[in-house]
This record gives sequence, C-alpha cells and structure tokens, in this order.
Amino acid sequence: MGNFLDKLFNGPPFGPECVPECTDSPRGSRCYKGQCVPECPMYSKFVNGTCVCQSGLNYSSVNIPNKTINDGWGQCTGEVKILSEEDLNEKGLIFPEDYNPIYKTQIMNAYSSNPDMTKDEFNKLTTLIEQSFKDSVKERCPKENEIIDTILSDKYGKGNWVDNPLSVNIPWESNIETWPNREKLVECNSITKLHNTIRDNNVPTYGEEYQKVVEGCNSECKKKVSKNIQKEANKDFPLNEQEQQVDTKEIDCTDECNVDCEYKIETSTLGECSKNCNDGNGPGEQSVSLKITKEALGSGKCPIKNAKKGETYLTKMKCNNFDCPKCEVIKKEPYYDDTVDYRGFTNNGTIYQKCLKEGQEIDCDGGKGDRHYIDGARTKYTVSYLEKSNDKGKVCVPGPSVVSEPCKEYAEDLAGNKIKQESIDKKISNSELEKNPHLLYVPGGGRKCNNECIYSDNHEEIVKECNATCGVGDEERKKIVIGDKSANVCPEPEPVSFKCAETPCDADCVLAGGGQYYQDGENTCPGVLGGPYPNVTWDDVNKEWSDGKQHVRKLKQVSLIPARGTGTCDLKTKEENCPTSNVIKPLDCKYGPWEFERIQGMGTTVSTVRYPNVNHKNLGKHCIKMENIKNRGSLKPMQVFRREIEQKATYGGNACLGLPEKKEDYLTEDGNECPQNQKFAGSWSDLTWNQVNCKEKYTEQEIKDEYEKKFDLNEDWPIKDQIKGPGNVKYYEYKKRTTVGEAKYGGFESGDWYPLKDKTIAEEKYPPITDFREKKYRLCKSLSDIKYPNKGWNLHENVIKKDCTPVYKKEDKLYSSKKVIFSNNTTDIEMKPKIGEESYIHDIKNEPKFPHGYLTSGNFTTSKHDGDKSTFNPNLDDDDYWKCPGKGHWLQFETLSNNIELIGGIILTDNINVDVQYSRNKSSWSANVQLFSKNKGDQHLRIFGKPIEARYVRVYPSRKCKLKVGYLKKNDGVIDCKKGYSGRKTLWSKIVFDEELTRKHGNWHEGNAIQKCPEDGTTYAVCLGEEEDCKDELLPSDFIGKKYSSDGVSAGELKENDFELPKDCGVDCKYGGWYSSRSEAAPNVWGPCVKNDGTPARVSSDKGFQYQYKFMRTSPSKLSDDVKAGIPCFINFDNKVANNFEELEAERSHRVKQECNRE
Repeated sequence: MGNFLDKLFNGPPFGPECVPECTDSPRGSRCYKGQCVPECPMYSKFVNGTCVCQSGLNYSSVNIPNKTINDGWGQCTGEVKILSEEDLNEKGLIFPEDYNPIYKTQIMNAYSSNPDMTKDEFNKLTTLIEQSFKDSVKERCPKENEIIDTILSDKYGKGNWVDNPLSVNIPWESNIETWPNREKLVECNSITKLHNTIRDNNVPTYGEEYQKVVEGCNSECKKKVSKNIQKEANKDFPLNEQEQQVDTKEIDCTDECNVDCEYKIETSTLGECSKNCNDGNGPGEQSVSLKITKEALGSGKCPIKNAKKGETYLTKMKCNNFDCPKCEVIKKEPYYDDTVDYRGFTNNGTIYQKCLKEGQEIDCDGGKGDRHYIDGARTKYTVSYLEKSNDKGKVCVPGPSVVSEPCKEYAEDLAGNKIKQESIDKKISNSELEKNPHLLYVPGGGRKCNNECIYSDNHEEIVKECNATCGVGDEERKKIVIGDKSANVCPEPEPVSFKCAETPCDADCVLAGGGQYYQDGENTCPGVLGGPYPNVTWDDVNKEWSDGKQHVRKLKQVSLIPARGTGTCDLKTKEENCPTSNVIKPLDCKYGPWEFERIQGMGTTVSTVRYPNVNHKNLGKHCIKMENIKNRGSLKPMQVFRREIEQKATYGGNACLGLPEKKEDYLTEDGNECPQNQKFAGSWSDLTWNQVNCKEKYTEQEIKDEYEKKFDLNEDWPIKDQIKGPGNVKYYEYKKRTTVGEAKYGGFESGDWYPLKDKTIAEEKYPPITDFREKKYRLCKSLSDIKYPNKGWNLHENVIKKDCTPVYKKEDKLYSSKKVIFSNNTTDIEMKPKIGEESYIHDIKNEPKFPHGYLTSGNFTTSKHDGDKSTFNPNLDDDDYWKCPGKGHWLQFETLSNNIELIGGIILTDNINVDVQYSRNKSSWSANVQLFSKNKGDQHLRIFGKPIEARYVRVYPSRKCKLKVGYLKKNDGVIDCKKGYSGRKTLWSKIVFDEELTRKHGNWHEGNAIQKCPEDGTTYAVCLGEEEDCKDELLPSDFIGKKYSSDGVSAGELKENDFELPKDCGVDCKYGGWYSSRSEAAPNVWGPCVKNDGTPARVSSDKGFQYQYKFMRTSPSKLSDDVKAGIPCFINFDNKVANNFEELEAERSHRVKQECNRE
C-alpha cells in the first residue's frame, strides 16, 4: 500500500508531469516526481503489468534499503553471480571497440541475470544499452548534455576530451583533479554535475571601481552602478546568474537626468521687451519663436514645458536681464536720527558733515585705511535720487537711502564748499595758520593726523592763578589744542610758569602831577568867588592889582599814591604870586551835542530778534526780553546819550549846567517784545519711546497689513523726520515733550516744525532749533526690526511662529512607478515597432509552440504577407508596408520593451476599419477593443476606449490593404491592478501639497517655524505594497490623519481606506505546445494514423488522419471583488479542429489534423 500511494501522489495528475512522456523499457517505465524511472527493480522484467525476477531470484514488494529513484519498487532477493568481461570473452561474447565501461557494467549485470542469452541477443543488447543511455540523456537532460558538444568543439577540445579545462578557458574550480573523464559522462547525473560545476564557476571577475551602469538615472537623479568587469564570464557555457548580481551602489547623476533643452531663437520674430532693465523684480519679457534642437531630460529646464525636438513654439522669454543703472543723486546730506547726528551747523545755520567714531567727533585719521577708519570712523549721509521711468517701467533704480563713506579732509556744506573756522567762532592766529595752513578750515576727519596734535602758539589757558598782589608773583599757563585732536599722540601740554603782578611792595609815595604843587588851604588870591578879594582884578597894563596890594598864595605837594612799606613821603610847600590869568576875562563852560552811547539792559532786558526767528517782523531789531524785565534788579531798557564839554569855564566864567549823560525810555511801544519761543522740559534725546501701542511679536498678516498703512507725513520736512502723525498705522511708538510756559510775542508755538525762509535744503530749512513738535512718531521698533519685505524677514524672532498644517490634493489614481509621478511629461508617446535583420517563417523547428507558418521580422508578425518577405516592413518610418491579403488576416506587433506596456491606441497609415485584440502571453487573445477614430496629419489614430496592458497587439483590417502600424504608449503610468500578470509588487499613490487649500483649510507656516510648508505643488509618491518592498519609501501611515481634498473645495482627513490596494491583475488563459496524443505523449510529433472511430488506418480507403493536440495550461482568473478577470480561453476551443497549421483558426483550435496512409 505504501508503494501504491508513493506512485499515486508523486505521479500525474497529483505530481508534476514528465516532458517528454515516458517510453516503454524492459523494466517498465513510470512518471515519478517529473522523471521517467523504472517500474521494476534490477534483475527483473515488466511482464503483463507484473515485475518478474530472473531465474533463481524471488520478487519482494519491500524496497531495498536506501532506495534511490532509479532502483524501481520492490527487490529481487537471492544470490546473483555477476560475470566479468573475461567470463564473457570465454563464451565468445566480445564488446565493441572503445565500448564505454559503464555500458559494459550494465551488459554484465544483464547477462548475469540472463545467462542463456545468445550472441545475437548479446550484440543487440550492447546496441540497445548504448542507445538507451543516449536516449535517456536526450530526453532527461538535453540542455545539460550540450555542454559536452561545446567542450569537444574546435574552439576547445577539437574533437578530443580536454585534460585541463582551465588551460582553454573552460570555467572550473581551481582543483582540476575533480575534472571528470569522458567515459563517465553517459548518464544525466554525471552530466548534470559537470554542467552545474561549470555553471557555478562561470562568473565574471570584477575590479574595484564602480563604473558600470546597472540602472540609469531615475526621477531623483540617482543611478545604480556596479564594479567594472575585468574578465567576462564565458558565454559559450551556462552562466551563474546569482553570481552575476555584482555589488552595486547608488550615485548622483544630476548631469545626466537634469539636462536643459537646447533651442534656436528665430530672431526675426523677436518682440519688443516689456522692461528697460532688471529693476530688482526680474527682467522683462518678449515674445519669441523657439525651435527645439534638443529635448530636456529629467527635471532639466526648458522655456517650453514638454517641448519636442524639431517643433517650433511661440512663447515669452526673459529680456534686458541686466541690472538697471543707479539713479542720479539729487540730494546728499549728513545723516541723523534719535541716537546719532552727523550734522554740524555754522553761525548762520549752514549744514556741514562731521566724522564720527562711536558717536565722538574725529578731526583726522578717518580717511579710508587710516587708523580711525579701521576702528569705524565714518561720515554718514542720507541720499535722495532722481528716479526715472517710462511706459516700460523704471529706467534706473535708486541706491541705498543711507550711505557711509570715508571721512573727507575738510568739512563741506551741501554744495561742496569748505567751511572756515571763523564761521563757527573759532579764531586761529596768523602765526598758527602760517605753520598749519589747514587750520583755516573746519576739519572733516579724513586728513592724515600729524604725529602729535597741534597746539596754540600762546599759553592761553590759565592753570594756576597769580600768587601775589604786589611785587612779582607767579602763575601757570598752558597751550591749548587747536588741531589734530584725534592724533595718535596728544599729550597734555605742560604748564609753564609766568611772572605776574610786578608792582613793588616798599615804595615812596607817588606825587600827584609828578610833584606838581597844589593850593594849600583857602585860596586868598583875587578873583576867587567867596574869597577875601573876589572883586580885585589884575591890571595887565600896569601890571598891578587893583587894590595896590601884593597878593600871594600858599602851595603844597599832594600824594597821589601813599607810601608803602618803609617808603617815605616828603611833601614840600611854597608861596608864589597869585596868578593873574584867571581874572583877565571870565569864560562860561559849554557842552557839545548829545550823542548815543549805548542801550541800557542790553543782554539782560534788551536783545535782538535773530536766528532762528528769521520770519519775525522785527528780524534784526532790538526787542524787550519780557521774561527778564520783571526780575528784581533788572535794568530798565533805556537809550543812554552822552555829551562832551566843548568849552571849559575860565577866567571866572560859569560852570556847565546839567549832567553829561541822559537816559530815555526805549522800546515802550507795544510789539517790541522779544519773541518768546515755546520751551520744553528736556530734549528729544532725553525722552524714551512710549510703546503702549506695540507688541513683542506679530503674525505675518499683521506685518503685511501694517506695511500697507500710512503715517501722516509732511514731505517738506527732512527725510528722517517726515512723520507728522500716526495716520491709520496701528503699531507705532511715540515720544511726547512736556511744554514749559507758553510761546508769546510771535515766538514759535508748540505743535509744529517751522521753516526758515530762503532755505531750499530740507535739513537747513527745518533745523533742529525750529522743531517745536510735541510728539514724534515712528513704527514700533519691534516691528521695524523685522525689515519687511526684505529677504528672510519672516524668519525674524519677532514674527510669531506657527507650524504648517498642510492640506494635500489626492487623486483617485494609482501609478505603476515612483518615477512617473515626478515626471513632467505624461503625454502619450508615439512608439514605432521595428523589423529585424532577417525575416523567417514559423514552423515546427523554430517555433514548435506556434508552427503556423506566420511571418516574423523583429517586433512584427503577420498571418500572411501578400508579397515577398523582403518587402515586409510595417514600420512607420519605412517605405515598405504590410500587404494584407484581405479580411481575416492580421498584423501583430510586440512592444518595443518586449514586456507588458500600458497602451492607449494604435497609429495607422490607412484610414481603414480595423478590429484590435491584445495578448499578454501570445497564447490567449482578448475580444475586440473599443476604438475611437482621430486623424493627426497623415496618420490615422485609433484611440482605445480604455487603455490596455498588453505585450502583443493584433490589427485585423476589414479589407485588402497596405498598412504601417505604430502605437501610443501611455506615459501617465496610471494602473488599476497589482500582482497577477503584471508582476507588480508595489503601486504608488500621488499626493500633492496645495498652498491655496492649506491657507484655506489648514495653516500656512509663519515665522521661523519648525514645521514649514513645502513649495506649492510639491509632489509625494506613497508606496503601496509589502513592508520589505516599500523600505525607505513614504508609506500611507506617513499621511493618514493629514488633511486632504479631492474636489479642491472642501477638506477632510486621510484615512487608511484612502490607500486601499486595487484588485489583483489576475492571470490570462494560457496554452501549452502541440503533442502527439491527448495524453501529451510526445511534443511536436504527429500521432498515429487513425480512422474517425480511432482504430488504426492503414490504407487509403480508411481515410486516416494524424493529429496533434494543444492543451490549456493555465485557467484564466474569474472576476471577483479581489481579482480582475483574465483574458478567457478561446470559445469552443475543445471542439475546434484545423485541417493544417496554416489555417487562421489553427492556433485557436484544440486539434490540427493531416491525411495519412493515403497512397
């Protein structure tokens, strides 16, 4: 029972079939595990279905120990004497010359089991044994046996067996002792071992460099390369396919996969450029015709998307792609803001530039490359430009509004004139100018410093006051720095001692009048009013007094400065005659005219209306300082006049009457008050900005909205300070000054910035001194620091961070590969199958599975060509055609890839009605495909109602015709099934990031977000398949739970069922080759000649036929929820019989017949 089950379940139909079918042998034959093996054991025969052992031996159904597949079932028991070759020779039985020892062993075993064998039977047995071995090899291992013919060929052994395989480049292991002798290679086991050893060692030798391309550039610009082959495998022998898989690695191939297209510009078609130049927002555009000379590869750039070589396109291209020139500078003035001021002002308000380093003024070494320049010394300007434009936009672009430059040698006004020191009240002596002429001008900081700073000639600064009030004292003075204060060496001047006082401390008195004598006591001389002789006069004629007396007066010396210390003072006295001159004739005292001398109160209660009140009606006139007039002790404004004595009173004349000085009220009328300007508590620099309207951080939208708003401006004010009010700006900060008192008498009132007349430059017209605004505004610093819209503004720390919540678009499509998802070109590709170098007719020798007499050349096969096969060329680019004999005949083409492709239609050169069928295995064929006609030039397209996956396509014309054929390969990669006939392990779902949907239904990232949104239109390929097949790829789990939209309006969340795999592709019906009987006895052989009833047909009257049969090998899959229906088998296939292989229906028939024994 054990042997029975062993045979039953390891043979057909439960076990594999034997191809070819097993033939009879003396020990019987059975198909077992796909091989033909003996039915009976050694030393037995298969007689009438039973194993019979030779004489003297008994049959047992028990298998021998360690039974092999060729031992048969059961065993013959008993003692068997095996005769030797010498025993046979003694009986006159001689083996043929060079008879194989293995054959001899078989003969000797057979003779030992049948010692009654005759010589004729012996000779026949030797032939039979040799032939059976050869037949067995031919049937069981024909492919492996071919290797022996190769070794014996002229290329290797030249008819002899090779002794050393390695010497003639036969692949073998290093130990050649394992190389077999020829006589041992007579059965499949030893031949297969030889074959496998050669195959296992037939591998290429590789170098160390990875230079051989295994897979070309993919959509990610990567390609696979392998090591170089130093020595190829021997193609004359079977290859070790596994060892052919050399180590590979992936490298970049950007230069290959991303190649820009090439084109020629039709210059006659150039349109006018839309812009003059690149103004920072890109160049202009112009219309142009381009002829493509080379197509773009991969993600290479091209002005025309999906452009085809040879085609001409009208498009727009960039033009005038050069930067616009800088606009002309119309105003350039020193920079200032709340923290730094590069302006200087002369006595009359003219502006000049300063050189500053860290806010401190520098007077030298601020030129380019100099010491202070290296440390940051600069002159800074605010620049305005003359911007020009026309109907094409800007002609020039303004430069930076603020520039820093090396300091100039001298300070200059806005017109470039040098500023003199005297204009800022700085006096330089002539001697100092002679030594240092540059001191004539205010330094600009850019002149080279001397080794030391420059000092005044005189010691002008008192360091220590004089220490004496008389005699000779000492005081200390030093020089002052008048130039090159910024020199590297500027030591403090050394104090110098000077003598002072220089008045004696011990001295005699000083006599008044240099020792002159003066009246001592009462003057008793005549003519003295109130004296004893007031009426006595001098008679100048008689030279005597009128009373006849002698009149004298006493005189003495007077001390003007008393004696000091030990000095003396000897005052002398004397008498002398009274003078007569004063009593000659009296003369009265007389004043001259009154003359203006001064204004009382000037500088305290009286002033002059001057800068900056240049618009006042009394400019340049005196005015009363009302704020001082009420102060206690203040001098009343008066005009002071003085008169001088023209004639003194002499000879007893009267003295002058009245005072020599008089005062008159001044500026008593209304309107003479000095203008009293508004005062403030503190300057702008003393105040801090009020940030009550500001925030620390802002959203991107708040920032964009705020920069669309406007402050109220006064465009006449200096550029830096043109903001008059907040306008509609929301986020601003301000400074507010507190007023002290009030403005009066035409003075500047608070709340405005007043211009100076006769000034045109804004900074001179509106100097800081006329700024009486109460408030100053600016954009919140936390907002202005972001510097919108400069590049990278949104990454600033003051922008609120918000991570991206993306929304994707997802198509309800699946794709065949990752590469096609990223392809920019999904247009159908025109494919042109080609003919081969030779054409051939199918017959049993070259196409045993399809011996139907078809004509094949390259990719094309036809049921019949109406002409010589040399004229058969249906390629679209050739001059020849397929000449169709008529309806029912077909033209078949195979895809150019020799594999299954997605096909959308066919291309015909004749506008003829056709039917189209397709196949994936060339064995079963579909029903007619739905077609839609479309003409394209001289081509006639037949578009399929639904794209097909096929490797072979047949075209059936409706009439006789001449035809060329091509096909449209679908390039979008859209598929609807997996596995099955496709062999696809993975499919791909396409997900595209959508910026508009993200902003509407998700969150667009803001600020320096951790999770930023990708670029709009970024595409992702999601792998659908087994975990191992999708390793290192994006998976559905990466997107499940993310937002998506399929209609572009609403949004939902991706779920697991949004990534469901499609149906299995299923399998198509598949047929085997042709066999001699229904039991598939022998391939490609006609069966026995039989009558209709199946009995042998031997004569013509029997009307016998021979048959060949074809059988279904694979059943087509049936339609279900999980599997697509495969291409079905031919209708009524089992009942169809063709009269010969050349009939059109032969390949769709179960049997083909031919007449036999008809002679």
